[in-house]
Amino acid sequence: MQGKYDSRISVPGRRFSYIVAHSEITFDLYGKKLKPTKGEKMEFADVAKELEKELDLYHYFEKTIIDLCTQMRNINKLMTTLKTRPSHGLRDS
Repeated sequence: MQGKYDSRISVPGRRFSYIVAHSEITFDLYGKKLKPTKGEKMEFADVAKELEKELDLYHYFEKTIIDLCTQMRNINKLMTTLKTRPSHGLRDS
């Protein structure tokens, strides 16, 4: 964010809305593919809308769909472990 958007820089400690935008630069000068961090792809929501930046959909899909599937798999593993655990000598009355 440069130029007219410098005045929109947030005050430290204050909350702000942001999006993760698709990176405009994908390769360096040597032709090597770059992997920008989340912080390098963050943009203020209103600035990104004005500049018509594209959302990084992979980031949002990864954080929602893939993480949900991972949680469901872990819950399933936990449930099967609890079902197969021996009762350690406890008897039903």
